[in-house]
Amino acid sequence: MKKIIVPFLLSIASVSINAEEQRHASAHVHGLNNVEVLLSNNQLNVTYKMPIVQLNTAHDDHEEHHEDGLFAFITDLFSHDDHDEHDEEHHNDYDEHENHDDKHHNQEKLAEFKDNTELFVLPSNANCHIVDFDAELRSVSTESSHKDVELTYKFDCSNYNKLNSIEFTVFKHFELDAIFVEAIINNHAVSKKITSTNRKMAW
Repeated sequence: MKKIIVPFLLSIASVSINAEEQRHASAHVHGLNNVEVLLSNNQLNVTYKMPIVQLNTAHDDHEEHHEDGLFAFITDLFSHDDHDEHDEEHHNDYDEHENHDDKHHNQEKLAEFKDNTELFVLPSNANCHIVDFDAELRSVSTESSHKDVELTYKFDCSNYNKLNSIEFTVFKHFELDAIFVEAIINNHAVSKKITSTNRKMAW
């Protein structure tokens, strides 16, 4: 009986996982980044968004980890009639320690991007200086565990008349399909698709 039930439950779980991934594919696409640019006179705001998985490629196989965990759970469910409370508490302690390590690792990675030149550069003669930087993790959806990294930069540009472009250097760190940029430059809307062979957006 157990041999029949386990494959049946695994097949249901597989369909559920695939359906969830399809629902959120449009909201969370690996290999694609999004950037928002707002320029008003000497004030420049840049918001850079990327999937959190991009920070560490060792964690990019969400589906595999999910299915492995589910398989282990079902196997354990039907192979043991009794659960050892001590083992369960130890497992929970391990998960909390692992999550803490992941958060610490992500914080270290995010801190590296305080230097905007890791992602993009501005014309040097525009004399732009960072006056504020913020890094946050945001959930893509209330129904998904996926998260995005959101990096926000605020610049003061003393020679803003020379601020006429932004060039993306992020390709030296990550293999990206494209970066989609939406900008409002002194009340004028501009948008562009950035690729590894066309890394500059001018206005």
